[in-house]
Amino acid sequence: MMKKLVFLLLATTTLSSCLLAQNEAKKIDSLVLKYTNDAEFTGTVLISKGGNLLLKKGYGYSNTEKKIANDASTIYNIASLTKTFTAALILKLQEEGKLSIEDRLSKYYPAFPNADKITIHHLLTHTSGLFNYTDDKNFWAMDQTKEVKLEEMIVLFTDKPLQFQPGTNFRYSNSGYTMLGYIIEKVTGMSYASALDRFIFQPLGMQLTKENLQLEFNFLRSQVNPHFLFNTLNNVYGLILNDHKEKSAGVLARLSQFLRYSLYESNGDTVPVEKERQLLKDYIDLESIRLNQTKVDFTYETDNSITSMPPMLLIPVVENAFKYCSDNSDSYINMSLQIRNNIISFHSKNSVDTDRQSAAVGGIGLSNLDKRLQLYYPGKNQCQISSSGKEYSISINIDCHE
Repeated sequence: MMKKLVFLLLATTTLSSCLLAQNEAKKIDSLVLKYTNDAEFTGTVLISKGGNLLLKKGYGYSNTEKKIANDASTIYNIASLTKTFTAALILKLQEEGKLSIEDRLSKYYPAFPNADKITIHHLLTHTSGLFNYTDDKNFWAMDQTKEVKLEEMIVLFTDKPLQFQPGTNFRYSNSGYTMLGYIIEKVTGMSYASALDRFIFQPLGMQLTKENLQLEFNFLRSQVNPHFLFNTLNNVYGLILNDHKEKSAGVLARLSQFLRYSLYESNGDTVPVEKERQLLKDYIDLESIRLNQTKVDFTYETDNSITSMPPMLLIPVVENAFKYCSDNSDSYINMSLQIRNNIISFHSKNSVDTDRQSAAVGGIGLSNLDKRLQLYYPGKNQCQISSSGKEYSISINIDCHE
């Protein structure tokens, strides 16, 4: 009897704790939603209490224009927190004997004004006296969404006079850390990102970006394959019913090839471009079976300047086109993949069923595409989506220059 009472007491206590935690989570969620709805917050919230996770949720949009919502795994720009990594990387390079924080800037950039007065230590501690380029209104007039080369950033403060003699005062300086980035690239012979990966992330096993790439890719496969498999098998069934047995056998062979590639042969970070082209063609051909009147066209051109690309990157665009295309004598789906001078260009244009037009913009697949583009090609991709009247189009350009 006593054991039953103890068990009942423990069960009641546990249930009460769970209900209390759920109540707290709802209150927090409600509060954050209020800030989000008032346009005062956008981001991801993670709260734990006593070792128990209360809330892990995204709020607002990572891309307002495309209505792509934040989620629990959204990656954000960290702005000036980058300075912590820059400082750590400088000290790591000193540890390896590649530089000294007492080195003068003139050792790495002799043409820079007053370079013989400024040390790496001054740059690290905001005591260099360099003009802070974010105090210049011309900087804020620039398009902040576009990637700017390091040399272009340095030009913003090269001709500005020192605000004080190095080492005599303190003033927060983005310019100083820009110069540290320049020094890092000069010393290592790598890009800043590559040096950070080589000397900081890899030794510490920091592979968040790679893990997110795999998560997004696995999510894409889980969305595409069941839906695509069901539709294709349904099309094969229709062919068999209409006594097109030979054609149905060919379709099954191509389906088998597509599934084998997407499930087993595309697990690397990149795959050969030719295999990806064949995947796109197979997907387009298999999807075309269910269309009776729609004109479907896919063209491909390459100068072989790029030989590999992320697996199944463009599949969501193709899926979207077939999903919302009308099927009549005026219907069309036109797609082109072009590789020229280390730039990947993919364009898709299709007629739209007006009853489903509002649903054609966005969606899980295109959200996945946007995330993967940002993960693989941060700052080096452009994706333009337009929907007007009875036509829907997507244009993607990816700069693959190192």
